[in-house]
Amino acid sequence: MSGLEPKVTAKNVNCGVGEKVSNRPEADIMIQKDKLKKLSPMAKTFTHASLFLVSLLAATVVYAQDSLEGVWEAQKVVDEAGETPIAYGPNLLIFTRDYFSKLESLANRPTVTKPGTPLTDEEKVSAYDTYRSNGGTYERTESTIVFHTLVVRSPRTGAVGWTYENDYHFEGDKLILTEASPRGLETTTYARLE
Repeated sequence: MSGLEPKVTAKNVNCGVGEKVSNRPEADIMIQKDKLKKLSPMAKTFTHASLFLVSLLAATVVYAQDSLEGVWEAQKVVDEAGETPIAYGPNLLIFTRDYFSKLESLANRPTVTKPGTPLTDEEKVSAYDTYRSNGGTYERTESTIVFHTLVVRSPRTGAVGWTYENDYHFEGDKLILTEASPRGLETTTYARLE
């Protein structure tokens, strides 16, 4: 023997092909070269499978970085001139594999100072006017997201079933959406919450 063969110490050892080698406690078992040759194709298969899984995981990590799925919080909204067209409050954009939900509130959205107290009609109108939401399905290309609404805040005819489009790209961990609005192009920068 060359002295390079591995030495295994065990109580009960199974050589891998169903043959029990020893029942003696602390038995020294020398694995012979011919048994290593028999395991060589298995070792090759294991190595190839491991490399494949590592490659697959690496591809998944790259895809996850550019994945829309998750919860996004709006960080800033700017128009074509770089100005903030509307002062927004908390805003979330949520994507699953097939669906989205967009929840937007304005910075001046009223808060109830006395929970449990019924809102006045004026407070209800103000709350309605400073909040918008919609949800539904979406389609994604390399640079565009097409939103198809299934539910919207607005009771207007035609609001459900409305389709709108945003250009998008990623900048690091940020999602950048650009959309045409009545005020012109607006760009929203989102940060991933989860």
